[in-house]
Amino acid sequence: AGDKAKRRCSNEGCERPDQSPRFHLIDGDAKSGGQDWTRLNGQTLCHTCYARFKRRGAFERAYKKPLAGAARRCTFEGCKTPHQGQKFYQVDPESKAGGKDWTALRGQVLCNLCYHRFCQRGTLDRVYHTAPSANKGVKDVRCMSASCGTPEGSKKYYQVDGSSKAGKQDWTSLHSQVLCHACYGRYRVRGTLEPSEGSNKAPAVPLEHKRCTFISCQNPTGSHKYHTVDAESRAGGQDWGSLAGNVLCHACYERFRATGRLNR
Repeated sequence: AGDKAKRRCSNEGCERPDQSPRFHLIDGDAKSGGQDWTRLNGQTLCHTCYARFKRRGAFERAYKKPLAGAARRCTFEGCKTPHQGQKFYQVDPESKAGGKDWTALRGQVLCNLCYHRFCQRGTLDRVYHTAPSANKGVKDVRCMSASCGTPEGSKKYYQVDGSSKAGKQDWTSLHSQVLCHACYGRYRVRGTLEPSEGSNKAPAVPLEHKRCTFISCQNPTGSHKYHTVDAESRAGGQDWGSLAGNVLCHACYERFRATGRLNR
C-alpha cells in the first residue's frame, strides 16, 4: 500500500497524477534533455510530465485545452490556412512553454502549426517566404546579392525575414532582400554571400566520411570517389544549394551534375 501511495505525480498541474504506465523518481543531478532538474530533486513524475519537462524544461503548456467549434480559427494574420488544423489553442500569457515569452499573444487562438512554430522558435513568422512575383514567372525577379554570378533564372527565390534564425545565422542585415536559391543556401550554411574559391569543384572528402548521404543510393560505400557539396557550386549549371554539406558518391554526384536530380 505504501508503494502505491508513492506512485503519484508531484506536479501540481498534472491532470492525471495517479494514471501513468510509468513513474520517474527525479535525480537533481540529471542532465536528461539538457534541462536543469535541480529543483525537482526527489520528486516523482508521471511519464507525461517527465517527458514534457525533458523536452521543454517546463511543465506549463501555452494553452489550457484545445478549442472546438466556432473558435477553431487561427488569429495569426500570416497564417495561410487559418481554418485548417488538427487542433487549435487559445494562448495562456503566463505560459513558459518552450521557454518562450507568450505574453504578446495573450488570448490569441493558434492552429497547431503556428503554435508549435512559436514554441520552437519564439516567432510566428516563417523563416522565409518565396518572393510573390517568382511564382508568377515575372522576369524582373532577380537576386539582390552583389556577389551573385547568376542573379536571374533561379528555380526559387526567397525574401529574407531579418528575424530569422535559419542556419543559426544573423539575417538582420539582409531583411527584405530577395535572394536566389544558391545565395540563400550559401548564407544559411556559411553566414556570408561571398562565394568561396574553387566553388565549382567539390572538395576532397576525408576517409572517415566516405559514404554517400543520398538515402536511395544503391552503393553508398563502394565508390572510388566522393564529393562534399558546396552550396555555391555551379557544376553542370545546376543549383546545388539544397544539397549543401551532403556527401555524394561519384555516381550520384555525376547524375545530379548532368540532370539536376538524384533519383534515377
